[in-house]
Amino acid sequence: MKKLFVILAVLTLFASMAMASETRLEGIGLNGGWWAPTSWMVSDANNVNLFPTTILKYPKLAVFEYDGDNLNSYVNIDLLGGVIGLYTSYDSWYNYNLSGSNSGVLYGRNLSDTMAIAVGLTYQQYLDKQVQNPTEVPVTHNKDISVISFHNTIGINLGLSLLGEIPMDFGLSLVLPLDIWNEETNFNSDGYKTDFTHYTDAGIQARLSGKASLGDMTVGLGVQFYSDKYEYINQEFTSGEALSYNWYDLSTTQYVALQLGTVKTVKLDKTTIFAGTQFEIEFTNRTNANGFDKVVQTKTDSTEYEDGLWVNVPLIIGAETKITDNWTVRAGAKKAMWNNDISKNYSKNADGKITSADDTYTYSDTNDLNVNFGATFEIAAFSIDFLVNKDLVLNGPEFVSGEGVANGNTTDWASKIALNFKW
Repeated sequence: MKKLFVILAVLTLFASMAMASETRLEGIGLNGGWWAPTSWMVSDANNVNLFPTTILKYPKLAVFEYDGDNLNSYVNIDLLGGVIGLYTSYDSWYNYNLSGSNSGVLYGRNLSDTMAIAVGLTYQQYLDKQVQNPTEVPVTHNKDISVISFHNTIGINLGLSLLGEIPMDFGLSLVLPLDIWNEETNFNSDGYKTDFTHYTDAGIQARLSGKASLGDMTVGLGVQFYSDKYEYINQEFTSGEALSYNWYDLSTTQYVALQLGTVKTVKLDKTTIFAGTQFEIEFTNRTNANGFDKVVQTKTDSTEYEDGLWVNVPLIIGAETKITDNWTVRAGAKKAMWNNDISKNYSKNADGKITSADDTYTYSDTNDLNVNFGATFEIAAFSIDFLVNKDLVLNGPEFVSGEGVANGNTTDWASKIALNFKW
């Protein structure tokens, strides 16, 4: 058993020397997104989103990653008896998880030879607000307030690693997003509130991830939950600010996702090959309640529902090999072996009785083969990861010229790039 522990420790050390970016993961057919991530199948610094204690394997690393629209960067530093990671990013799509946050900090520390912990905080905010100047000439009591847009997200990440006979990693993420837009509060010349309009979108996201390794086999388990509530409020007031009209509109969304997978990794000299699969299932429920005036009604008279069930079992095969002292190439393929998406819509009245229902809709597609290619150029402490544009490889002449065959336009050589620096 001691020999097994030593072998696992050596494999962990070897894995920690791998490149560390989302660009690399996509190049071997993996993804690290919020829903059904597959990046846990290999060792990479980007897995800090799933398992925060991953930061301890990369104590001296800086990464800058760009895909033409979004820029992500972070740096890990030995400090305070552990490793601190500082994260900053720009994401053109509002994103709630760690990789989409504008700023974040993560700290990991070894408590013993067999246990490590990590804790992180993320934060994101955007505010566009206007308050009418009450000191304008002539002086009035007009103090209208307009919140054009407000986005705020705060999150916490917790990690635990146990290095025993069967090494295990665990991660917990909790995120609280809040969006407010087109909020208007108006006042009359006497300073009394006349009306209020409010759009808000608030929710909670939670994810629990775990994996266990035994030799060249790894098993991963994930549970994810997302709940979102969208509200529209339109209120009107009398001259004494008594509520005379209160229109309320509410819709909600809930997701619950489960995933269970396994991967086998084979190392042959300078080549690493892996094959993995996972069972993914997601339950969806959406509601859309008819709006009503809360001043004269106690609840909505009808609510629309949408229930969904998505099941997917992908097969993923990837490989990377070091062909020279400076160049590493990789490729990955992902294809659904089983895929089903089922949804149904129906309505209920205020008493909870179904008043109408649509046919059940089912969609299935297992013809979604996705192939990716990547490469890394490494010199001294620097390395550059490329996610190679597939058109260059798959469309004949483009591999040589980079010229778009179909429409005469140029084709980018890489669709994503990452600069890594280790010291």
